[in-house]
Amino acid sequence: MPSNADQRRQLQAEQEQISQNIKNIKHRILVLSGKGGVGKSSIAANLAVWLSMQGKKVGLLDVDIHGPSVPKLLNLEGRRLQGKGNRIEPILYNDTLKVISIGFLIQDENAALIWRGPMKHNNQSPTAQALNLAFEPLLQSDKQIEADNKEQNEMRIAIPLTDGKLSQHFGHCEQFAIVDVDNDSKSIKSQELVSPPPHEPGSLPRWLAGLHVTLIIAGGMGQRAQQLFAQNQIDVAIGAPADSPGELVSAYIEGALQCGENICDH
Repeated sequence: MPSNADQRRQLQAEQEQISQNIKNIKHRILVLSGKGGVGKSSIAANLAVWLSMQGKKVGLLDVDIHGPSVPKLLNLEGRRLQGKGNRIEPILYNDTLKVISIGFLIQDENAALIWRGPMKHNNQSPTAQALNLAFEPLLQSDKQIEADNKEQNEMRIAIPLTDGKLSQHFGHCEQFAIVDVDNDSKSIKSQELVSPPPHEPGSLPRWLAGLHVTLIIAGGMGQRAQQLFAQNQIDVAIGAPADSPGELVSAYIEGALQCGENICDH
């Protein structure tokens, strides 16, 4: 019998494999309701079939562990899941739709499907652990998608300042204005002034990257500094006029920022 350490390593390996597989799924749609009998399975099955008819590659995962009806809805009753290596192969509905349901594991469709309370609600039970193993990567992926979408919808702009206006030499500025912008509404969400660390070669790009800045608007900037910002995934707009942060950011998000000559070419 495998030791606890071996079991943990096996679970970890399986979790990593599931996470890797889920990365190949471009879009996920969850059909969910807090009440039974409202048509979740019907909607999921019809949506999956319709998407497959549009030429999309679709996988339908039936998570109903009480009364799985997807096999009946898709006329797949009597089909049984088969193993291949260390994986369970889904049932093919057509060339572009694959289906997994606990209904494919039931030997007698007229038999009651009963899950005892401890098997479902005790998070240490084999059933609960198996379900957690299957669904945790999905939930993590959704959280990552939300984080990615939030990042895509927001922009953080840094502007070097001297006397409240754009400093023509960003390395010798008094402060940085850090401005958060909502890309959807093209509006300024917030603005704060921060003092930079002592100026040393390469320090400002790393510092601004730590503040999650995505763009710096500058008057002048040398080639080496531009390369360092690029290495830190920070875009650069050079040759901007000596205006206030609000004026510069508003012009940028409206596509009207006039950038002239880079006054710093060292």
